[in-house]
Amino acid sequence: FGNPELPALEAVHTTAGYELKSEMVDFRAEAYYKDYTNLPLKEGAANYSSEGHGHAYGGDLFLKGSLPVISGWISYSYLVAQRKELDRLLLVPTPYDVRHNFTAALKSMVGSRNSVSATYRYTSGKPYTPAKDRWNSERLPAIQRLDLSWSYFTYFNGQNFLVLYAAVSNLLDRENIYGYIYSPDYSERTELKSTFGRNFYVGFSLSLE
Repeated sequence: FGNPELPALEAVHTTAGYELKSEMVDFRAEAYYKDYTNLPLKEGAANYSSEGHGHAYGGDLFLKGSLPVISGWISYSYLVAQRKELDRLLLVPTPYDVRHNFTAALKSMVGSRNSVSATYRYTSGKPYTPAKDRWNSERLPAIQRLDLSWSYFTYFNGQNFLVLYAAVSNLLDRENIYGYIYSPDYSERTELKSTFGRNFYVGFSLSLE
């Protein structure tokens, strides 16, 4: 079963980037293009051929900054990834073709002992196949999440210290969908949802010497 005469897969990557670093700022940018050939394709009397092909292109941005009382970073990536391979007989988005991915994190000192932070994440939906031979023709809803936290730090009895913290995850209480499971004839669909909604938690860390 298969075709032992298939050649090796080939990929050509082209990348360009820029980076800037200073005491207050760290910035990076990168763009890329990847070309894939000789991908295995399920077709013909030999079961597989090497007529598959594909490409991927996109870019990444990262910025980190720091001031005396506030610091943070943001990152963003853009990706288009398409392939004609295996049983996908057309050039279609791959399962990891996530067009937009954004994260922002911010931390601030309140006085000399308190700190607050926030993290926000956004990811556009992955492609999925809604019906037979409609390979990755539709996309899942976007995924979003916002987390907040607070901490208090203090020393006592010399080098001993105590850290109190409280946080809330998924503040917006979003029920993100990560995928679908279909019946063999695609007549029934089950959602794969996140199992955690909004959560609160508190705790402490104690160091004794």
